[in-house]
Amino acid sequence: MKSYNDDFYFTPFNFLDQESKKKIINSHPYYNKHIFFSDFEKCEKLYRKISYQLYQKLNVIHKVSYKDSYWDIILEEWLFRIIMMTKENWACVEILNQEIVKPKCTMYNLNYEDVVHENGYEFNLGIYNGDHSLFQNFVYLKILKCFNFKEIILEDYTLIKKNKSISKTTNLLKIMSIISKIIIIFKKNFKIISIFPQHLKTEIKSHFKFFIPYLFINFQACKVESDNYDSRLRDWNIEIDYQNDYEKFICDLIPKILPKMVIEDYKKFTDLINKKYPIKVENILMAPINNDFAKFFIAKQKSRGSKIHMFQHGNNYGQLKICPDEKIELNHSDFFYTWGWNSNLRMKNTKCNIVPFYPVNLTYVNELNLNKEKKEISIILKCHEDYFCQFQSTENYIHQKKYNESILSFQNNLKDEVIKNVSIRLHPTDKIYRYKKYLRSVKIHDGNENIFNFLKKVKLCVLTYNGTTYMNAFALNIPTIVFFSKNHTFFRETSEKYFDYLRDANIMFDDEKKAAEFINSIYPDVEKWWFDDRTQKNKKLFCDNFLNLDSGKKNKYDNLVKDLLKNEKNSLIKNH
Repeated sequence: MKSYNDDFYFTPFNFLDQESKKKIINSHPYYNKHIFFSDFEKCEKLYRKISYQLYQKLNVIHKVSYKDSYWDIILEEWLFRIIMMTKENWACVEILNQEIVKPKCTMYNLNYEDVVHENGYEFNLGIYNGDHSLFQNFVYLKILKCFNFKEIILEDYTLIKKNKSISKTTNLLKIMSIISKIIIIFKKNFKIISIFPQHLKTEIKSHFKFFIPYLFINFQACKVESDNYDSRLRDWNIEIDYQNDYEKFICDLIPKILPKMVIEDYKKFTDLINKKYPIKVENILMAPINNDFAKFFIAKQKSRGSKIHMFQHGNNYGQLKICPDEKIELNHSDFFYTWGWNSNLRMKNTKCNIVPFYPVNLTYVNELNLNKEKKEISIILKCHEDYFCQFQSTENYIHQKKYNESILSFQNNLKDEVIKNVSIRLHPTDKIYRYKKYLRSVKIHDGNENIFNFLKKVKLCVLTYNGTTYMNAFALNIPTIVFFSKNHTFFRETSEKYFDYLRDANIMFDDEKKAAEFINSIYPDVEKWWFDDRTQKNKKLFCDNFLNLDSGKKNKYDNLVKDLLKNEKNSLIKNH
């Protein structure tokens, strides 16, 4: 099998012989932004058609009668992502079919049971760790056969069972988990519980202030022994009014690759949750979750009338034209607490109550004292992607080569006295070999150090993508430059004006060369520019909407808990 290269990463083109690759090098369909946005809308519509039929079938299989909202909490993230990923796969093969007369492909020969995941977390872990190459291989092979590709060389592959990663739990959380188990023995009805806390100290203080028990449910400790893949339970199709061959393909595929947690292991999941957590909750305060036992618990509580209060956990929300995480989380929530933005900035086709709030996880992050002696300029790199994970209107794997080239161009346009103080910080999941030929002789950080501890050491932070890290730098009030291509990152029209505040203050640039030229003009006295009244004013205008750091923020969480205890749901939107 051929490995990744700089131009293709993981597309069907990666399986081609070298002659075919040369012909199709610049043919990815999503270089055309109109096709990109159009295909996302098609995925949205298709999800609504498929999910309804799928959830009805799961109810029949398991002899239950849950509403779509129950199954959405458990399965929407997986299902929507599968539709988005396979839509891109299909679009690539369509291009291949049009432009290459007789392509030759080399693929691994895999079966359904080889690529089915036990649960959604395992599937997501593959995305975060860049470990979906076998799954992509399998899907592409199925699609190529739909297009009647003849010259496919199949190679055998021996699956190696990997050890599952185990999330660590601090001693404090272990103690709290034990206390929570004791509380559940004596108390079954709760007004409020918090799941996956945003800021533990803030939440515990608030609960004790109002004399309500703080439950920490350690879902990471939940385990079931997974059953074998059962093809008989999956021998069915999703029946919808197919509009094209892709829709028929995905409706045939989904039942065969559903995570085991909703087919073979469903009863084990529900039995464990019902046995360990026989409680009823009125309000669930939570951050977005990536634990399937927690999803089963929350889905059950929601089906019994619980209200879901979701807290924003990172950047891009309220900003990007397409942000699937925001869409999914708003769909699951009754109330969504933002970092400052209001309902005017929400994605279309979302209905929950938007509450302008503040970043709870940054409650005790304070501005640093000025230190002109620091010299290091650190360039923070985005997570490298090997394949298409979802439609999000920011740089993805098809732009990776251009992104790498922009990093090199930025360095080449810095003066010698500046570049000698430059370092590179990788994303924690990345490896240096991916960028080696695009980096000058600068210091490399592997990305494992806590981001706040790291940022406190640098004189100037340079962000190369629209991510959470520059929000962290803003919270610390560290001098920050942000640049990324306007051709690859698309904001909502309603949010664009806030980014213009950053552009006007020379904090944000759409061109890496202009960003480098500006740094050349202000280094080493970057503090003079950063603490200038106009720079700080424009940063605040941006942060008021996307990073609300006002001095009264620490009381907001208390007020929220107080209102929930009084059942004053309407005041949540008015007062916060």
